[in-house]
Amino acid sequence: MKPVKSSVLQQCLWSGSGLSELCPTIAAANPDTEAVIANSITALIAMKNDGTAYDQIGKITDHSLKTLGATGWFGISIPREFGGCSANTHELMLGITKIAAAGFATEAGLNGIHTDLGAPDKLIHHGNQWQKAQFLPALASGERLSALAATEPCAGTNLAALETTAQRDGEHYIINGSKLFIGNAWPSELIGRTIALLARVPEEGPDSYAIFIVEVLAKDIKVIPAGTEIPADTEGYIVVPHGKDGGHGFHAIRQARNTGLAFRNLRVPAVNRIEGNGLKHTYEGLNPGRIAVLANAAGAMRMILRLIAPNAWGKYRESFGKPIEERELIKTRIARLAALIVGADALRNFCSSQLDSGDRFGLSCIIAKIFGSEAISEAAIDLGLMTAGGRGFLHGHPIGDNLADFLAGRIYDGQNDMLRQKFLAELMAPHVELLKPLSQDMKALSKGRLAGLRIVKSAAAYLGWKAKQTLRSFKLRSSVKLNHAGLQEHVKFAEALLPKLSKEVSAAMMKHGAKLGDRQNVLIRLSQRVQDALIIVITAGHADKTGDEATIAAADILCRDLRRRLTGAAADECYDRACVRLAELVTAGKFSELEGAAETPIFRAYEKK
Repeated sequence: MKPVKSSVLQQCLWSGSGLSELCPTIAAANPDTEAVIANSITALIAMKNDGTAYDQIGKITDHSLKTLGATGWFGISIPREFGGCSANTHELMLGITKIAAAGFATEAGLNGIHTDLGAPDKLIHHGNQWQKAQFLPALASGERLSALAATEPCAGTNLAALETTAQRDGEHYIINGSKLFIGNAWPSELIGRTIALLARVPEEGPDSYAIFIVEVLAKDIKVIPAGTEIPADTEGYIVVPHGKDGGHGFHAIRQARNTGLAFRNLRVPAVNRIEGNGLKHTYEGLNPGRIAVLANAAGAMRMILRLIAPNAWGKYRESFGKPIEERELIKTRIARLAALIVGADALRNFCSSQLDSGDRFGLSCIIAKIFGSEAISEAAIDLGLMTAGGRGFLHGHPIGDNLADFLAGRIYDGQNDMLRQKFLAELMAPHVELLKPLSQDMKALSKGRLAGLRIVKSAAAYLGWKAKQTLRSFKLRSSVKLNHAGLQEHVKFAEALLPKLSKEVSAAMMKHGAKLGDRQNVLIRLSQRVQDALIIVITAGHADKTGDEATIAAADILCRDLRRRLTGAAADECYDRACVRLAELVTAGKFSELEGAAETPIFRAYEKK
């Protein structure tokens, strides 16, 4: 039997052999990419201060986008030969975190839409040399921005259900259909758009999908007001805003334009078609996009924590004669925020390293997206807003103004519970592949079509693999060696748990068989348990490499939280004391992760007696 190809995370669950790879050593950042990121932050701060960053309805201005293009931000990941900076995944994601931490989460996120979801990803990985030379230079310079036109009214997580079609007509394809919730796709007078458009190609079969590179300028489009039926004689690239004012009909990503699109006999040159399976290309492009959700969350959580401490609202606001940052409840919130930040950083570094090493499985990207999107929503509502109090609901407050943005990541790039099911399905693939021959032989034997020797061989192969799973439970030494004893203890817990989780997954497969896919709640619970165990190892390994006291303390808090969720144990006073110690490090300015985070003046300051 041929060995089954598997990803690092699959190996961690089924054999334990990939655990040491959960703690990668990250190379030093490229000075060129660091300069692009620093210049972008400087430019954004300058535009915010001089009032040119946003227009009268709060949208990012063309001037701002043009300036960001000039700094190199939109071309940071595009190869140098086409005018970019050749940044790897880790360098891009670190840049997203830094720009979001500086208070510009939307501008940071636009790069994920532009580079990962949009045309650059498709061109770099799947385009031919002519296509790269034709389209990438303008995308690198910011002359054109990009987006992915995939989601439709009837096709969200299940993109295979899309209805937009492309029909060959000589040297062109004629595209008809509509798209929904598309960010960054509305061209302006200053900046054109180069869209990666996903469509069916019915003449090539019911399962044929393709990506087309569509270039549009402001003069080429038609804008149809929201709620208005598109006239029958209107053709081409049609923008359908969600709201009458050009985008405010959409709560999330309020500073960017998010619209619907329609295509009526839109003619696209045949040479603009990307070779290969467009649906597969789209799903692969979602992988770095999902890490971008996490990277953005890691930055935005820094902004939220910086609103509270050090020397911020937590110190300014007093309750019953004491600054609230001296209260145990607020200290616990500060500690939890710091823990989520360190966990997000750890996952960002690990997941980026996986993509940079050529791993296209995407399992790590799912963990990143789920953790990041749920961490930022907790940070914003349960920790940040609860500490800001009523002020958080006032217009102008950084948390209240962006609540929908902080929640949106749980839906974008795949709704979280759907991704949990996908994660477990992918994790089970090696087991399914080993079980398949035995299952087929048993069916054949029941019909009298198979000699007994063949089923003995398939049974022996499967049982041998199962025996190895059992032996893992008796492993005495950890394969992950850390310097910090407390973090090492967390890793040992996760290592001991993973074999048990593999048995839980196997038991669910045997119990439900082919109907396991219908047991969504079972899949979701098992998936999250496996993810939590893996996150413990990733976070502990990351913090241990830093050797930093506050980072290690934050990782310890997150690992304790995850262990409690896995075991059902309650928090105790030992945990409370650990939270207090970490919070005191943060309020003393010793949490280095806050370097570069935006310092926001006290919102609606009042005269203190």
